[in-house]
Amino acid sequence: MTKDGQLVIELGERAALARAVAHFKKGANTSVGSGDDAAVIRLSGPEFVVTTDTMIEGHDFRHEFSSGFDLGYKGSCDKRRGCLCDGSQARGACGGNDGY
Repeated sequence: MTKDGQLVIELGERAALARAVAHFKKGANTSVGSGDDAAVIRLSGPEFVVTTDTMIEGHDFRHEFSSGFDLGYKGSCDKRRGCLCDGSQARGACGGNDGY
């Protein structure tokens, strides 16, 4: 993926996030807008946190050392840790992949 001729990996995480988040609009149900890791949303009842992330081969993991199960477990644990550090509790998770 490129933007203005630069690869996202060349931009770095902070610059890539800044470019992406600049396009997000805070909706009526958004208590805390998107930041580095998550947003806080209220649809009905209590607020909840929505978070997402990616793992980059060669930066976050190497296939020769990690199975698909290992990568799912690592990603889930990392997001749960992030939620706890931000003061929320992880109560569920879902995941996907891009074909691996």
